[in-house]
Amino acid sequence: MANTIDLEAARRQTEELMRLYTVWAEKTSHLTHNVAKLTDKVAGTRQQLQLQADGKAMTTNVAFTNTIILLQRGAHYNLPWNNGQTKLRRRSHLCKTASEFSDQGNVALATQLIRSRGVAAEREAAYKRLKASM
Repeated sequence: MANTIDLEAARRQTEELMRLYTVWAEKTSHLTHNVAKLTDKVAGTRQQLQLQADGKAMTTNVAFTNTIILLQRGAHYNLPWNNGQTKLRRRSHLCKTASEFSDQGNVALATQLIRSRGVAAEREAAYKRLKASM
C-alpha cells in the first residue's frame, strides 16, 4: 500500500489555516492594543483620583488650620457654624443705629439702614425658625 497525498487538498487546508491564524493574530493584536489603552486610561484615572484626594486632604488641612488660627485670634464670628447668627447681630446693630446716623447728618446711610431693616427682620425670623426646628 502506498501512501498517497493529495497535494492540492493539503495546500487548500494550509491556506485556510494560515488565513484563520492571520485573523486570530489580528484580533489578538487588536485586543492587546485595546487592553494597553485601557490600562493607560486606568493608570491616568487612578493618578487623577490620587491627586484629587491629595488636594482635598490639603484643602481640608488648610481649612482646619485656618479655623485653629481664627480660634487663637479670638475671631469666633468667622467660623462657619456661627457665621449666620453673628451677621444677624451685626445687621440688627446697624438697624438700631440708623437713628444715630440720621442725627449725625448722614441721611443716605440712615436711609439705607432703614430700608434694610425689613430684610434683617426676615433673616432674624428665619434664623429663629431654623434654631427652633433643630
